[in-house]
Amino acid sequence: MAKLVITSHSYVFEYVNNIIGAKTQLIPWRLPTTTPTHVKPVVPKMLFPASGLARKGAYEVRTACHRLNLAVSVLGTAQELPGFWDNCQVTPADPKHLFEGISAVVLPAFVENRPGILLSAIAHGVPVICTPECGIAAGWPDLTIVDAGSTDQLAAALQLYC
Repeated sequence: MAKLVITSHSYVFEYVNNIIGAKTQLIPWRLPTTTPTHVKPVVPKMLFPASGLARKGAYEVRTACHRLNLAVSVLGTAQELPGFWDNCQVTPADPKHLFEGISAVVLPAFVENRPGILLSAIAHGVPVICTPECGIAAGWPDLTIVDAGSTDQLAAALQLYC
């Protein structure tokens, strides 16, 4: 077993520290250097910075889209089933203009090891809704943490920003 685990991922830190009991060290995330440029769009739209996969929270995002009649910009191209996003207002995300016209970035993932887009969104002043499994601890401005699998919490958080 490792003598020391060093991580920036707050969920991994909590797991190793509290469940396994190994010595751990949490290194704080560093935000990309940028000026906050976010302008709340007239028409609400969320960014889902992943493919339409269950482990990324796609079912919860799809349900929230239906419930709140929200548009979603999806970064990834894979999906659980053919036609997964049917009946949702879905557009592919433009990686060069990721946060343009976006009300919030949403990643209700069950597992996430690289929250770079979430950190970039925070740096740009874009509200972020994610799960503890994304590895970003509470305390950042406009960051809302919801439980993985909770469509009700996700929809309530989205109503604040959309």
